Amino acid sequence: MASKPTPPPDGYLPVGIYWGIGLITLTLLALAVLLDSCLVGALLIFPAPFVGYWLYGRLLVLLARLSRTGRGVLVYSDSPHWREYIETGWLPHCAGKVTVLNWSRRKQWKTSPAVLVFQHFCGTQDFNPSVVLFRGPRRPLVFRFYYAFRDARHGKRGPLEGLERRLFEELGAPWEPAYPQGPGAVAPGDSVGQG
Repeated sequence: MASKPTPPPDGYLPVGIYWGIGLITLTLLALAVLLDSCLVGALLIFPAPFVGYWLYGRLLVLLARLSRTGRGVLVYSDSPHWREYIETGWLPHCAGKVTVLNWSRRKQWKTSPAVLVFQHFCGTQDFNPSVVLFRGPRRPLVFRFYYAFRDARHGKRGPLEGLERRLFEELGAPWEPAYPQGPGAVAPGDSVGQG
């Protein structure tokens, strides 16, 4: 079975999606006017969930920025695969710039703009660790590090270093690898296949 590659940070939907939704909406509106039909008018509701989802995301980002969430939200867990790496290599550079959430302690989380932003933009799969960075009115950049850390454990550190470099570049913070040998190579008795 082929392994899934590390995804690049996603911060936008392809422009074609917006054009497609707009074109469908205009077509349905034109049909409603031409046919004067309640059925076609009811079809105008089609884009409402998409528009609602988009508006909800923008309102969350605005709320998070107003509530002093910082430039974004960093979520990680107490996993031995990345906890020490993140705490020693990332958190000192991100202090005060992002809100930090520990997934292992999520039962202690209170509903806050940072938690809502994480839930909305990171989804439910392969989200840990991840960083959501705000970029003004645009859709935030979402960095998903799960596959990058998995690859680093197996000796391929390029994806992790590439994502880290881009993250710290966007944050305007200095970056250098937390460990020259990368995560997963800290303990001398560890086997590459253990996980």
